[in-house]
Amino acid sequence: WIVAVALQYLAEGYQAYLSKLFNIHLRDGIMEKISVCSNENFSRKEGGEYASWLVNDVDLIGKNAITPFFLNVKGASMTVFAVIALMKLHWILLICSIVSAIILSIIPNLFDKRLKSIVEKLSACNESFSQSAYDLLGGFEVFFVTDKIHKMTEKIRDTYVSSENEKYRFEIQSTIMKMLMDSIYRIFELSLDILAAILSFLGIVNYGVVFAMSNLTNRFLMGTDSLFTNMTLLRSAEGIFEKLDHWTFDDAESKNQQEAPSIECSIAVENLVIHYPGADVKVGEHYTFEMGKHYAIVGESGSGKTSLVRAVIGLNNQYDGRILFDGIERRSYHDKSVLKQFANITQNTYQFTDTMRFT
Repeated sequence: WIVAVALQYLAEGYQAYLSKLFNIHLRDGIMEKISVCSNENFSRKEGGEYASWLVNDVDLIGKNAITPFFLNVKGASMTVFAVIALMKLHWILLICSIVSAIILSIIPNLFDKRLKSIVEKLSACNESFSQSAYDLLGGFEVFFVTDKIHKMTEKIRDTYVSSENEKYRFEIQSTIMKMLMDSIYRIFELSLDILAAILSFLGIVNYGVVFAMSNLTNRFLMGTDSLFTNMTLLRSAEGIFEKLDHWTFDDAESKNQQEAPSIECSIAVENLVIHYPGADVKVGEHYTFEMGKHYAIVGESGSGKTSLVRAVIGLNNQYDGRILFDGIERRSYHDKSVLKQFANITQNTYQFTDTMRFT
């Protein structure tokens, strides 16, 4: 038993180590995609949603994919050894056990699509909760000063209650599936034990098989039960994998763009109309900014001052008209190389704990 305990410890330790490596690798993959993302593509989602990918989605994959994978390995091992033993006892017992396993495999398939749908909804709820909590808690002082803290807590509660409801639905469906599997598994276990007793009574197998059969059918059906149940849980995580795999951050057209050379003469803007969801901002017919001169862009709030600057420096490519660097369209240059031409103080604030030489 000392060896058994030691092996169990090593197996669980190795499982924890592999889980750690997988989680790190998965988060590295997400961060790699974000690192090559343009500002425009990144802005399609809120920061809290990306944070939910790194925290909640990775945890969901760990629970519904990584843990079931290791349980599948364990279940497959139990099944293989039980099959070898059943072959040595009698082929009738083996065939009946396999038929029982095939029938068991039908039950998880009934829950397959339902569990996958719930996991996808749970992932979306987690994204909404993370972003809502981030936004609302960031305004704590405003809620406090206006005596509206209760409004903040109510709004945050609405989002995490939705998330918890989806978790509850998943657990209920998983429990029902496991309950059905366990009930049928017990029926088959008893039936195979009775079959072994009948074969022994008829003299087809010896009496010792009756005693061995109980343990073997238990292991065989337990192994197949674990395999089919955990395969369904594994498939329930497919939606999250698909979301992370299909989300493309890199612009295909950026691969054909060239590095922007230093601007020598001027920047010209012609008939610029900048597009936003549900609205367009017309900046003007023609502006020319010559090197070595100073300009002040003046206008009412919402007239397009910031929009003009963001388009010129490469933070927004959703525009009609032309932006020319020394007579060459800005879109022909890679956004990052365009940004290097400018010193920009953004309107967004970001507080960080680091040295002034933040790198």
